[in-house]
Amino acid sequence: MSLRTGRYAIYYESHLVGTVPDEESDAEMVYSKTNDSEARWDLLRLESGRYKIFSKGGVVSSRISDDSIYLFYTSADHFPMDWILRPVPVAGPDIYRIEAPQIIPRVAWTVTHQVQPRQLVLRHATDEPIDAFTQYFRFQRVKSPSPKPSYPVE
Repeated sequence: MSLRTGRYAIYYESHLVGTVPDEESDAEMVYSKTNDSEARWDLLRLESGRYKIFSKGGVVSSRISDDSIYLFYTSADHFPMDWILRPVPVAGPDIYRIEAPQIIPRVAWTVTHQVQPRQLVLRHATDEPIDAFTQYFRFQRVKSPSPKPSYPVE
């Protein structure tokens, strides 16, 4: 089932996915466990069925050189990537894998267990359940207290 345009909380296991609010730069790394209790993500569903993902006025992109997933705020040379939200019905309702279709071979958001806090990186997308559990995220639609979304409205 595809997700609609709107505001969501994204979870890895029982933890909110987001940035670490203490960081101040034009790009913040995305983590699988944030200390930001208000971490929310705006999804903009495109006609192609892909999505743009925004948070707190920033766009989600990637630095391919180090595989890290970042939220970029002001850098004009970092445009939001298109993402595929692939349902994973065997893992449960509202569970998705977030893939980057423009990168070959296919890669997905992946939780790293080697670094604390657990930073999200792009790794080869796999359909094998043993490896893929670190690539499953739960999306929960939330009502926004603010009527203005963080994505551009035309």
